[in-house]
Amino acid sequence: PRAVVRHGHAYDPRTVQPRYRQDAAFFRERFGLRVRPGLASLLKGFVAEVRADRRWLQGEGLATPGRLQASRRLRWAQVLAQYQGSQGPAGTLPARRPVPGPAELAA
Repeated sequence: PRAVVRHGHAYDPRTVQPRYRQDAAFFRERFGLRVRPGLASLLKGFVAEVRADRRWLQGEGLATPGRLQASRRLRWAQVLAQYQGSQGPAGTLPARRPVPGPAELAA
């Protein structure tokens, strides 16, 4: 119960783009879901991500101008890649299946 796990990535704008573009394309192609379907969602996502970063940085006492600028560059690359991955033909949701009961789960 006292264990703590810290997890993070050292992404920069160049390396974050392929990951988020591919993730958005996967959800579009596989499930018909567009992560950032239009320019409004791109801008809304950018603002939300930067605000969340700023809150976290301020809470940790790490909010320097350089870190805030890095957040803006990284988050722009992220949401732009999500928008790009959301473009193109959409797939469809898989067929619904009934929820398995306890007997099926125990097997």
